[in-house]
Amino acid sequence: MPSERRKLDHSAKLIQKFQHLPEIRRIVRHRHVPKLIHKLRQTKHEMKMNEDRKERNRRKRTRADKLTPLVRARKQNVVTVVE
Repeated sequence: MPSERRKLDHSAKLIQKFQHLPEIRRIVRHRHVPKLIHKLRQTKHEMKMNEDRKERNRRKRTRADKLTPLVRARKQNVVTVVE
């Protein structure tokens, strides 16, 4: 919506103009996030940490010859490499 875009632009200008003030720095640092989004992000983070912990435990308890090579999360989402 145009009015929302204008509001965000105006807020950005004010933040830039008064960025030296400690109150503005605090406001910028602590942006309000809706509770639902905050909880979803927290839940997703917990799920990821649990998966990582489970994988570490599985690797710890499995013989070395049975292990598959560890694929890092950044590498496993690559579909194709364009040359």
